[in-house]
Amino acid sequence: MAKIDEYSKLKEDLDFISGQVHLLTSFLVSVIDTHPNPKELWWCFEKAAQVTSVLPQSKPVTEDFRDGQRELMLRLKGAIESAEATLTDRRGDLDRG
Repeated sequence: MAKIDEYSKLKEDLDFISGQVHLLTSFLVSVIDTHPNPKELWWCFEKAAQVTSVLPQSKPVTEDFRDGQRELMLRLKGAIESAEATLTDRRGDLDRG
């Protein structure tokens, strides 16, 4: 019975963290979409990510942790590219208008 309770608690914790990450990702995408210079924002983010990745950790970082980081970086980079394309389209519309 203790194993089931432990598993349930771990699942609840993972679901909680997953909900937080999902919401933060949505917030980041909205920041990207409204930023006047998405490429510069990405450059600053990459620089900050590099700095924080070399900071000493309280515990070893697993490959799953790194995989999660890489997956989110790809999602955010896609949002940056989409925002940049939208800005380019808007600028083109203004130039033609």
